Amino acid sequence: MDFTSEQLEAIAKAVAPLLPQIYDDLAHPVLTESGKMLARIPKAINAALSHVDIWIAQREYAVSHIKELLSLELRNTPSEKIVSPEMYVAIPAIEAMSYSMDSENLRSMYAKLLSKAMNEDTKSSVHPAFVDIIRQMSPNDALIMQRFTEDLPIVRFKISADSFTSKLLSDHVMLPSFVDHELSYDERCVSLCALVRQGLIELDYNSKLDCIPDPYEPFYKTTIYNDLSSDYDYPHVIDFQCGVASATLFGRQFISICLQ
Repeated sequence: MDFTSEQLEAIAKAVAPLLPQIYDDLAHPVLTESGKMLARIPKAINAALSHVDIWIAQREYAVSHIKELLSLELRNTPSEKIVSPEMYVAIPAIEAMSYSMDSENLRSMYAKLLSKAMNEDTKSSVHPAFVDIIRQMSPNDALIMQRFTEDLPIVRFKISADSFTSKLLSDHVMLPSFVDHELSYDERCVSLCALVRQGLIELDYNSKLDCIPDPYEPFYKTTIYNDLSSDYDYPHVIDFQCGVASATLFGRQFISICLQ
């Protein structure tokens, strides 16, 4: 993809002030200490510390790759709108991003966050807490969070033998079709709980989605419902409690900055 010389120059100017501090924060202390050690330790120990050189090289590659990602994210941004990001957002984001280069979903979120922090129109909407949130997310969390641009149906499967008592069998069940990648029930449930803990979504079983077609009808055709139904005989009845999974206000802001 081609970029105008003005855009590339603006991106370079915006990122340039960060590089000395990135070097100081990530590489320089290691290089300084390694230099002192290498002056007085034998070659055998030098070989044992070779992983430090790999550590530094990986971060140098990460900074270079981050510039490429930012160029893509800012390709439609006028060069006069590209500004230097706040250091308290950019430095932690770039450092954390260097550990996530093997995950496309997490890498993309960091790139979007940084690009919004470098856009004059969106810079003020970038909260520094977003960096820590991404840092605590798994790739599965990121996949599921992408779906919360709308309210989603969610259920709790229960078993009952009469109209007075029931037992919870499976909690926080989503339709598998809501996630592009194949995730198990346990993986989806863990990610939902993690997103709730971070304040990005809320799960409400005191309300339900009221629309046509019935968004809860497909749950009767899920593998988990069929498996539970085959495990219990009459008079036990498998049913579910309907609920709604939705993004919080903070979660919607996170989506607009890191996922869109």
